[in-house]
Amino acid sequence: MSVFQRWDSALALYDYRARYYDPALGRFISADPVVPEPGNPQALNRYAYVYNNPLRYLDDGGHLPVVPLLVAGAVVLLKAIDYGWTAWDVYQSGRTLANPLATDEEKLVAGVNLALAVGLEAAEPEDWLPVSLPLDDLGRRALVAGLRERMQQGGLRAGVAFLREAVGEAAPQVIRQMYDRGLFRGIRSAGEWEASLQGVRKEAGLEVHHLIERRFAERLGLRESEIPAVVLDRTFHQQEVTARLFSRLPTNRAKFEPQEIWNVYKDVYGALGHEDWLEAIWPYFARLGVQR
Repeated sequence: MSVFQRWDSALALYDYRARYYDPALGRFISADPVVPEPGNPQALNRYAYVYNNPLRYLDDGGHLPVVPLLVAGAVVLLKAIDYGWTAWDVYQSGRTLANPLATDEEKLVAGVNLALAVGLEAAEPEDWLPVSLPLDDLGRRALVAGLRERMQQGGLRAGVAFLREAVGEAAPQVIRQMYDRGLFRGIRSAGEWEASLQGVRKEAGLEVHHLIERRFAERLGLRESEIPAVVLDRTFHQQEVTARLFSRLPTNRAKFEPQEIWNVYKDVYGALGHEDWLEAIWPYFARLGVQR
């Protein structure tokens, strides 16, 4: 008996939508108004279930017996199309993420596309249907298209805002996945990073690290929002970066000379393997006559 039919315990019958089937009698209790194959003598018995041959056929709706192999073939074909779309998108997104010349905006689109593709294929939300259509791909592509359009209008900040709207409470987890895949790793102004990740940074376990501490910004001719900054994992930021800086530049000391500040940054950032951080902040020290 088909698993798609509802058992009516009150009537002791299976509900095939078009009519009821009596398992005790092994037949439908009303005649089929449709004769699917007029040339087949078995089809003329309009009370019979699947031509009296349930080993070969199944009847999902009470009208038309079909060969299960045909249904399975349709599912396999549609799945092949579904996975083909996904595999190509995953390949293209992977190339973008691996491209050192790709922008943060391009990598965000690629990362979201990759995360959704892998996540949706793993979950397969449509698999409960008797015939699976690639609705996951259609929905994913629509979301990615909306993300791309929003970022063309307003950059990375607009893209993250779109994700917050699109995935709701799951946004911090999505942002964290994107970070772990190598996104949000560039050097931007502190104001830009804080505005872009507003509302998701804390829940995602991320922090904006000012490459020049705020207490030194004014002396170096910087407004707080202009300080070069990076996004870091919260634990790494606190234990590996801030702790090292504060041990060398304690907050209870009132004044440090620019040369001393630069020497500490050079030691700490150099030990962490971030020459790029040093390159970003060097111009502000150079104009004060600091020796590199």
